[in-house]
Amino acid sequence: GVYKIACKTGVLPCTDGVAVRRNKYGDIEAMAIRRGTGCFKGRLGSVGGRIMRGESMEECLRRQFRTDV
Repeated sequence: GVYKIACKTGVLPCTDGVAVRRNKYGDIEAMAIRRGTGCFKGRLGSVGGRIMRGESMEECLRRQFRTDV
């Protein structure tokens, strides 16, 4: 119901995530990806994408990290 309505109105439920770690020197590092397609091709961005029907935000982020990284 609600998911279908949101998609029809052009509002797509999506996620974005950034992997963060502390390196051996204690500095915080964050990961970005370089976009390969679209109007932002070549620019840095976060990992993310559209949440599929029945998928949780966490499941979506896991899927996006698996496919994008």
